[in-house]
Amino acid sequence: GMAGRLKGWKGKLMAKPGRLTLINYVLTSMATYFLTSFAVDKCTIKKMEKIQRNFLWNGDEECNGAKCLVNWKRACSPEDLGGLGIKDIACFSRALRLRWAWVEWSPNSRPWQGTPIPCDRADMLLFSACTEISLGNWQWASFWNDRWLLGMAPVDVAPGLFGLARRKRLSVKEALAGNRWMKGL
Repeated sequence: GMAGRLKGWKGKLMAKPGRLTLINYVLTSMATYFLTSFAVDKCTIKKMEKIQRNFLWNGDEECNGAKCLVNWKRACSPEDLGGLGIKDIACFSRALRLRWAWVEWSPNSRPWQGTPIPCDRADMLLFSACTEISLGNWQWASFWNDRWLLGMAPVDVAPGLFGLARRKRLSVKEALAGNRWMKGL
């Protein structure tokens, strides 16, 4: 993992700009696959940030507040906002996972299509708040979960009805076949 990779880098012998470059390009890319596939808990995020912070400010050793030149939250801000451009792991992880929700809309057939995506309810609420549904041919929009009904999802409009529904993964096109409400929904 991250800590193992750092041992061979001799961080004490590098200048801070070199350490920053290694964090931004190597350590972040090492974690990308894992962060794309799994929701990382807060404890793991704190450990990853601690590894990055220690390497940036103190080479290889433990770093405390006195040796940190900039607050970590500030260090994770974009460069044009006065930060160092280090990725905020929690936000980066969520953005990578939300890509799964976006790819679900792609009409291209993928081997994993139809399997559950690694997004929790909070991820999907954020995705819904940041996207807008345009039905087109209605084939890809989920009847229950997408906001196609006057900007709202039927599951939110009628949660009791959703609880009674037998088929919860229908597209709008399937549920409204022939422009009529399908029986046995």
